Amino acid sequence: MLRQNFRESSGVVVDVCAAHGIWLDQGELASLIEFATTGAMAEAERHSVERADARKRLDAFGNDLRAVGPGHYWGGLG
Repeated sequence: MLRQNFRESSGVVVDVCAAHGIWLDQGELASLIEFATTGAMAEAERHSVERADARKRLDAFGNDLRAVGPGHYWGGLG
């Protein structure tokens, strides 16, 4: 069983089982409903998409640097 913060920012730590699904402790369902109804869940999703986009840009930048090769880092000496 894996414990993780629901949507990374809800503050509700849920138990996740690959075979059986998500397990909630007492009061967690009410907290998740409040998280969803206040708009915080939509905000968390937006931040998640922004982080994924930033990660893609960072990966592409790293790939570009690797394509240039080590000579780029040492002023063309290599």
